[in-house]
Amino acid sequence: MNKSLEMLIQQQMIAEVEARKARGETSPEAEKAAIDAGWSRAMQLLMKIAANARYFTDASTKISLDVEAGEAATA
Repeated sequence: MNKSLEMLIQQQMIAEVEARKARGETSPEAEKAAIDAGWSRAMQLLMKIAANARYFTDASTKISLDVEAGEAATA
């Protein structure tokens, strides 16, 4: 899970850096601003993804117990 989140964040930052380089913004300040903008965009994306969650749990068995009890469905 941690690696998935890291990859999503890095992908957003890299996309922003590349977009700015394509526009000719190549200074170190522009790269820092692009990384900051990519981070912000990644956090917004994660919030949208999390908005679909019913809850967050640290126990992998919680989900299967909810399905067994009829409190959740599987796709």
